[in-house]
Amino acid sequence: MTYSRDTTALSELTGQSVSTWSEEWRIDTEARTVLKMSKQKRDTFFTGRKDENGKITDPGAGVIEGTEPPKRS
Repeated sequence: MTYSRDTTALSELTGQSVSTWSEEWRIDTEARTVLKMSKQKRDTFFTGRKDENGKITDPGAGVIEGTEPPKRS
């Protein structure tokens, strides 16, 4: 079995060649993953889920521990 030693890939966001070990590549892949989500899934991902009593059951990625989630208008 052979492995590729090429650790560069083309960034879809910038069009530049970046190392797949770099922070730029991590940001690129995370951004593509979030952008593929539906609006509803993105909202849940960032703001979390609440039960029927309004208690947060899953805080989501956008909520800092110990703080309230952002108010939505």
